[in-house]
This record gives sequence, structure tokens and C-alpha cells, in this order.
Amino acid sequence: MDFDDERAVRLLTPLRQEPQRPSTVDVRRAVVRGERRRMTLRVASVAVVVLAVLVGGWAVASPEAGPKPAPWPAASGTRPPDSGLSPGVTPLQCTAYPLELPPRAAGGGTVTGSDPSGQYIIGTGIDGGTGLALLWDDTKYGVVNAPDGLQLQGVNTHGVAVGATYGKKHVPWVVQGGVARLLAHPDGVDAVPYAINGKGQIAGSIHNQPVLWADPDAAPVPLRLPGPGYSGVARGIAEDGTVVGELLNGDRSAAYVWSPDGTPRMLPAPVVDGRPATNYGADQVRNGWASGRVGERWAVWNLATDEVRVVTGGAPGVVNGSGWTLVSTGADVVIDTRTAGLIILPTPAGQAPLAMQPVVLSDDGSIAAGVAITSENGHPVPVRWVCR
Repeated sequence: MDFDDERAVRLLTPLRQEPQRPSTVDVRRAVVRGERRRMTLRVASVAVVVLAVLVGGWAVASPEAGPKPAPWPAASGTRPPDSGLSPGVTPLQCTAYPLELPPRAAGGGTVTGSDPSGQYIIGTGIDGGTGLALLWDDTKYGVVNAPDGLQLQGVNTHGVAVGATYGKKHVPWVVQGGVARLLAHPDGVDAVPYAINGKGQIAGSIHNQPVLWADPDAAPVPLRLPGPGYSGVARGIAEDGTVVGELLNGDRSAAYVWSPDGTPRMLPAPVVDGRPATNYGADQVRNGWASGRVGERWAVWNLATDEVRVVTGGAPGVVNGSGWTLVSTGADVVIDTRTAGLIILPTPAGQAPLAMQPVVLSDDGSIAAGVAITSENGHPVPVRWVCR
């Protein structure tokens, strides 16, 4: 059992999956139940399970032409029930668009991430239990023809994406310039890239060791550990090269940040129910802000001040470069600006979704993306919100 799987057992007892095999969890059910986003192999967005893709070939197809999706109405309403969010509702209005899917994705689709600007969004199209690795540029998609089981984990501001295939071993890939190719890694061990920044630096893990690829052509270099007996993973990387992740020592895990020079530092433990957490990790970092899971909640750290706050919403790890958070309160999906109040995101026109799960938020707060399950057919619908 590798590091990710040990953490999975602790955090997701109801989702018992063997990590070395493609997921068999029902996507719709997983979305509704709200399972966590960053599980290697099993979860590709907050509450959205990514299935193993079975697609042949290598080239990235051009986006297929299609009508522009009709917008859903702008948000309106009152502040959602108290969840530790900022008071008030901003006057900003948001419009929701279903992201276009290829005709083959008859079962709907998921969102797994985006670049900091929100220009590029990655996800999976679902068709008959198989998956199509997707890369949206604005609202137009491209289908990545890739090795069986490719699951995209991160994408940068140039549209370069990283991910892994999962079989007997986890194998790292980069999608660059329309071509999927292997990242350098040792033979015979698990290797997973999780995030890539605009410089091309890639954060990930190899055989329970956090690593950094300096660029898509470089060999991976282990990140410095605070001492012997540590294992873990690097999950997020900022534009300046700051890396965040989680390290395990004994039966405890903690969130760590590595400065651009490689120096590791443990992030303060979030206080939950009056006690410092003993198992927590960081999944994402943007412009001095980091976020990650702590039990059934999640935490946000200000890396400059070491301030940490616990958020009660059901969407782990969604923070942008301004410290705004994207929160699911159950009935609503809300952008919490902390200073300017709340932005309530709209639901599909004329429908009450069974669930809406936010996944990403751009650094300027103008673009969000996630998944909605509607009563129309029960399929997950990838959604892009535009706020002005």
C-alpha cells in the first residue's frame, strides 16, 4: 500500500478501492455522496470519480464544431445557511455554461482541474464506462488520444497538462503540443505528476517520495525531507516554484511547503473541535495561499503569515491566488471573497440539481468550474461559471 492509499483508508473508509486498478465507483453516486477530489486513480475532482480511459493513439484531436451552449441564468438569492463564510452577497453576477462534450461522451463528463487563469480546464468524458481525457481551451474541447487509463491531474497557463496511467504501476505522462509522451522516471516504481506551473515545473511523487521535474524533459529530483523516516507526495506547485504536499511519519501526516530553493517547512496544524489535527495535508497552492483536506473539512493557509482557517464547506482544496475559496454548502455553491462578501453561483435553468460540486476557481475569481448532477438524466454535467 503506497502513501496515497494509506491516506485514502484514513479519510475515505466508505470508498474502498484497490489503488492498483481502474475505478469501478459509479460516477453519479460518487458525485452525490461528495467524495474527495485528489485521490490518486479514484477521484478526479471534488466528489467526482474518474474512470480509467480506454482510448487508443496519441494525437490530440481538434475541437469538434458545435453550437455554443445556452447560458444558465445569473445567480440570485440570499446568503446560504451559516458555514463560517463571510457576511453579505456581492453584486457580481455569474452565468453558468455547460462545457461542451464530444458526442461519444453520452454519460456526461467531469472536471479535474484548470490553470490559474481558468483558460484551460481538464476533465474526463464518460461513455459506456470508459473515459475520454479532455482539455478545454475556453469553451472548446480537445479529446486527448492517449494510452489506456490516462487521467489528467494538472494543466498550466500554456495548456500543457500532466497525468498518469494506472495498471500494475502508475506511469507519468505529459500532454504537450498535441502529443502525449512519457515523463522521465525510474523503471518499475509508481510515478505520478499532480501539478505543473507556467515554467513547466512539475510536482509529483515517485515511490512514496515527493519529487520535482524542472521541466517536461528533465529527470525527477527528490524534494528535501525534514529527516529520516518520512514518505509522502508533492501535490501542488505555484508559479514561483513553491510546492505543497503531505508527509507521513509513523501514524501521523502533516502538510508541508517547499520554498523555491527546496527548503521544507511544516504548515501549522488546523484546529478542529478544539484540538490540533494530527492528519492533514496540502493539495493546492496559488500565489501564497495553500489549501487541503483535514478530516471531513478542509483548511486554507496564508503562507506569508502561517494563518490557517478551517472551512466547513464540502469542496476540499479550492482556493485561488487571492485567498478566495469555492465552497459547496449543500444547496448552494458559493465563492467566498472574505472581504467583499459572497458570490452565489447559479444552478441549471428550471432545475434543482441533485448536487453541484465546485472544482476550480481562477486567480481573479472570474472563472469557476465544476460538475452538476441534474434531474434531467442524472448524468454529471461539466460546468463553467463566468462572473462579472
